[in-house]
Amino acid sequence: MIYSLKRGVVSSSLPLARSESVSGQIHSLFKSSLNIAFGEELVNVANSRMQCSSFGLKLEDDKVDQLIQSAIVADRVVQKGSRLILYSSYGGVIEIDLAKLEVIDLKVKPVEITPERIELISRVLSEMADLEQVGLPMDERTVAVLRGLTDQDMKKEALDAAFEHLIGRGKGLTPSGDDVLLGYLLMCKLFGKSPCLEQYRVKQNINRTTLISANYLRELCRGFVSEYFQNFCLAAARMDEGLMRQSVEQIKNVGATSGHDMLLGMSLGISKIGGTIVKFPETVLS
Repeated sequence: MIYSLKRGVVSSSLPLARSESVSGQIHSLFKSSLNIAFGEELVNVANSRMQCSSFGLKLEDDKVDQLIQSAIVADRVVQKGSRLILYSSYGGVIEIDLAKLEVIDLKVKPVEITPERIELISRVLSEMADLEQVGLPMDERTVAVLRGLTDQDMKKEALDAAFEHLIGRGKGLTPSGDDVLLGYLLMCKLFGKSPCLEQYRVKQNINRTTLISANYLRELCRGFVSEYFQNFCLAAARMDEGLMRQSVEQIKNVGATSGHDMLLGMSLGISKIGGTIVKFPETVLS
């Protein structure tokens, strides 16, 4: 079977063609997407109802459904040039030509720090981010770490300890602590405040979390984010409150608690940059 793709998008972070053949395998299967592993690097294949991952692509719903039903974990996948070739257990050979997909730009472009932009982002997040829905356990140590991330004079040792405490903390395919850091680092990246040292900290701790989460963090260090995050960044650049609220609503719906954890991280990040305060509900602190 060879897929004849009518529409689809692919992240600008992915190598659309390789000069040499690379072999991988199906890493994980879900209801609406799957992950292909080439060593430590993942490629996410999702249907059109999902966002395009920073390391992924989106295809027509029926094509993705058929692919998921045909494959099992560990099925072999090869990329030759621009072609992804899946040797599925139940659907034969399935081929996806990345050259036929529309490239979506998921590279974060830094914006200027202005009082108006800080005020808009802070207001939207404070009104829409529901901190009672976060999945990160709020013990005394964790709350102290989160509050410390907003300190504009945070010392190197404290930041090291925060990364070490959060990466891999919590349950799920992307632990809640990672999601908080993802949102936090996104805001730093958006405002050009993500120094090499913070990227070094991610690399030093990345083996303590899941492969899926590690890929999200690694791509963010490279400057690439998933589609909903990019929508937020575009809204911030344009000072478009309507688009920003729409993107926050999209982020909320990511995973069981991942979206809420990311919004908490974004709230902490904008607080550090703008000098505002994140108010934790009493129910979270109890």
